[in-house]
Amino acid sequence: MINRIIKFASLFLFLTLLFVTSKNIFADYLSYDESVQFWISNGISPDADLGVEVGNIEKVITNNRSYNLDPGGFSILLHYWTKISTVQIWLRLLPYLFWLGIIWGVYSILFSLTKHVTFSFIGGFLLMLFPVFANSGFEIRAFSMAGFGSVMGIKALLSIRNNKSWKLVLFWGIILAVFMTSRYSVIPLILILSLFILFELIKESAPVSSKFVMVLSFVLPSLVSFCVIYFLSMYDQNKLAEPLNYIPYLSKDFTLLFSGKSSFILIGLMFLSVLLLLQSRLEIQKEITTIWKFTLVYFLFVFLLSFLGIHPWQPFHLRGISLLLPLYISLALAFYSLFIRQAFVRLDIVMICLALLLSFSNRYKLQSKIGTSKNALNDLQVLPLLANEIVLIDMKESPHIKYQLMFGKLVNKRELLSKHLVFTKYKKHQFHGTHETLQEFYTKHYSWEMMSNFDYIISPVFDWMNKTEKWEKVPECGITWRKKKVN
Repeated sequence: MINRIIKFASLFLFLTLLFVTSKNIFADYLSYDESVQFWISNGISPDADLGVEVGNIEKVITNNRSYNLDPGGFSILLHYWTKISTVQIWLRLLPYLFWLGIIWGVYSILFSLTKHVTFSFIGGFLLMLFPVFANSGFEIRAFSMAGFGSVMGIKALLSIRNNKSWKLVLFWGIILAVFMTSRYSVIPLILILSLFILFELIKESAPVSSKFVMVLSFVLPSLVSFCVIYFLSMYDQNKLAEPLNYIPYLSKDFTLLFSGKSSFILIGLMFLSVLLLLQSRLEIQKEITTIWKFTLVYFLFVFLLSFLGIHPWQPFHLRGISLLLPLYISLALAFYSLFIRQAFVRLDIVMICLALLLSFSNRYKLQSKIGTSKNALNDLQVLPLLANEIVLIDMKESPHIKYQLMFGKLVNKRELLSKHLVFTKYKKHQFHGTHETLQEFYTKHYSWEMMSNFDYIISPVFDWMNKTEKWEKVPECGITWRKKKVN
């Protein structure tokens, strides 16, 4: 009876956590990256004037090449998603569905290997305790799609290992080829997964012709997908996979591997290595050890790519979600194999600890930029503008305000505000080589001569530009500055 009460109480806490976290889908502010993603998906340049018609798929691909550093699969998907609605809740629903898919996928993998409902349930919902995962479900970008692709990759490995029919192999080949288009970081993951899957197919005791058909069924979709990605996106974005100057790489600083949270990753990987050496004594399932081997090889490959300046090393950023999930699943299975399967730890005690952790932790709250209250939208709604006053909208806020004027809260004020607003244009984005830092951009493009033409400037970074002696902050606003009156 007590165990049942504990389980229901924990279930209630987890569902409450899901509800509280999911409320972030109502966040009504689009960050710079989100609003740029919206315009890309509509086939419109983020720097375009108001009123430009929605473009076709060709325009989506063209703008994705110019203003994004993803292959473009999410942009195309969001393009059709916005055909139904352009309201913010609907836009956030797309990454949220992928986010729920990650929770389901982790639960599904754990249950298929442990047959332990409660443990698998906890494993899926524990993800919400990690801010990097919680934030990925509500940002209108490809992060949650990449994470879901990572989980689906592991499901593909387990599925093909148990059933080697060419139809199933083709199915998973197509699925992985689709997720390859989410983010470039998914490509190394699918490459290592493919090696493991191809090994399973080749060692199968079947006629050579059958093996050839299965191998071709799996490889061909990914090969086609990669070629399309390279020639339609990567060739113009970064054809030589050069390092980006705003992202950390082990080639720039190898000590990143041992600093901060990265040290926990190394400890986890070493722990898995020890378990693999002891697998015969522990009598661990081969499916579980296969996932451990894949995780270790995948991380070693990412280490190598990062040392070569090809793959970033930022595992606890949203960019690293597809990297963290295989490790999370591997460590969960290690915990099960060592403790729960051996009954060394009572699961109800673990659940009590988790309940206490949830009760006293605020880590599940959204900590990303989409929740900020200091933004141009809020300022424009309270800013008292006179007839001839002109407002310069910062580059970081311009795409969002354009969205609000065309589809959001400022639609009814579009005609009035359009007379007062001037948007900053950044032209085609550069991602490597001579790419300007944010500080360099503002120093170069926000000259005194240019700013003297405006009465207000709405900018989240104007305070650190060291040009505030002629400007003062508007008291009722968060990021708006006005020109000081000359006596």
